[in-house]
Amino acid sequence: DERISFFNLGFSPNEPVDAEGLRKIAAYPFQTAFHAVDINLSTEFCPERVAKLGSIADLLNPVWLEQDLGDWVFGDSYLGNHQVEPDLTLASAQASGERVRKIQKTTGHCFLVENPPIYLPRGDLDMWSFLLAVG
Repeated sequence: DERISFFNLGFSPNEPVDAEGLRKIAAYPFQTAFHAVDINLSTEFCPERVAKLGSIADLLNPVWLEQDLGDWVFGDSYLGNHQVEPDLTLASAQASGERVRKIQKTTGHCFLVENPPIYLPRGDLDMWSFLLAVG
């Protein structure tokens, strides 16, 4: 079969959701992953955004949820290309890991982290040590 077997969708929990469209995607015979947008993993934890993320995931039924480490919103403003990378420290990694566990517990879905965007490294860990400490 030459059909696509895996699909990765990116959504912001703050945007309107087309529930019927998500149900159609969920019914199609391929696996999906859900790449969240607008979820901070390094500083501010917003339970309301995470709850919306969970309700979208419940409609889509993805294999997993995912997000890059770092901060993507400031208040209600999406930072886009101006996202804030995490401090590469043990304390920051542990805090990010705790946020990931909260997201998994809140949504009931597996949550994977992607490597953080590193433009100007701050901290005493390299990126690989930081990622290992998140886990």
